[in-house]
Amino acid sequence: MSRICGWTWFRGRRQDDGMPEDFPCIPFVRTRQVAFHDTDASGVAHFSRLLCLVEEVEHEYLRSRGVEVLSPDCGWPRVHVEADYSSSAGLGDWLSIELSLGTVGTSSLEWKFAVFHSERPVMRGRYVVVRVGKGGKPQAIPESERECLISGFSKGGDACK
Repeated sequence: MSRICGWTWFRGRRQDDGMPEDFPCIPFVRTRQVAFHDTDASGVAHFSRLLCLVEEVEHEYLRSRGVEVLSPDCGWPRVHVEADYSSSAGLGDWLSIELSLGTVGTSSLEWKFAVFHSERPVMRGRYVVVRVGKGGKPQAIPESERECLISGFSKGGDACK
């Protein structure tokens, strides 16, 4: 296993996560607008829909690195999710979603995320996905794919072919 990035990249603030101060970790950031179908009856973004928006950003990152989200031979189911919500977002709000890698295992990826509305934290958390093959059995992440995924979070790094 290797540690890639900690919670430290959120909005340029660094917390002690055991990584060197100069470790070059750059989050993958995308914006999304809260749509009507993302809200509950009071017009507030539903917690489950916020997680779906984070998942969309993850899939965009994987596609940008040439990694398939789902194929007949490979999938990435979630095996653990945790999130802390600090404020709400409503219909029409523009959200900034920041995503980075935490721990990279033999067959698993830990994704860390934060969601902001106008610089105000809405939620942050982490989840773990496992690469599975046919039959849902864990499958090792190929070294070239691992390096490709990791390199997307470093300055000037691009190990993708």
